[in-house]
Amino acid sequence: MIWGYGPVGYGGYRTKRVLTENDGAGETLAAVAGIARDQGGPAAFEWLARRQNRLRYLGVAFATKYLFFCAANGNGPPALVLDRLVRDWMANTLDWPLNLEWDVEDYREYVDRMSAWAAGLDIEPGNLEMLVFQLAANGDPQSLWSAPDLFASAPSESTSQVRDEIADDSAAILEKLNDAAAMFAGQPGAIDPDDIADFDRGVRELKRIVLTNR
Repeated sequence: MIWGYGPVGYGGYRTKRVLTENDGAGETLAAVAGIARDQGGPAAFEWLARRQNRLRYLGVAFATKYLFFCAANGNGPPALVLDRLVRDWMANTLDWPLNLEWDVEDYREYVDRMSAWAAGLDIEPGNLEMLVFQLAANGDPQSLWSAPDLFASAPSESTSQVRDEIADDSAAILEKLNDAAAMFAGQPGAIDPDDIADFDRGVRELKRIVLTNR
């Protein structure tokens, strides 16, 4: 967890706060590590999301960093890191608004879908998450993790495959869905705001179906 804060200097303090300001923090972290190893990341995330197991000052971003290593080489699905950079990239690129507030279903869907994409690319899910993270960091000039040189030259075959897998001909379908939403909202006459909200919700679900079944 100290590593996850980068060179800003307060990682040690924040990690110590989690360990010292929660009764039984060590036992909780050991227990969830065992769940991650034996049952996989989503199961461990669900266990830690329960209020009786939650640790103050440990949010989803750093909890999933910890679980990532606990689940490595385990017997279940991976525990992929879900932080602000990854969340924002997914929302901006795929219109996929993942939640950073201990949403168990969102996290399970995130792991399942990333694992399916990674299998199609013949890479590890954690490597796919790393590529998404790095693309997001490179798009934020203020990010401590920005490393544009990683993708400055001609993209590697794996990078090209990732981009193709996430944004290939499905983009045309997604564009049509956006057009449909705009046409519905622009119909002449008054439209009930609840109807617009319902339609938008349906469009979002269709987008998820498109992205899941490509």
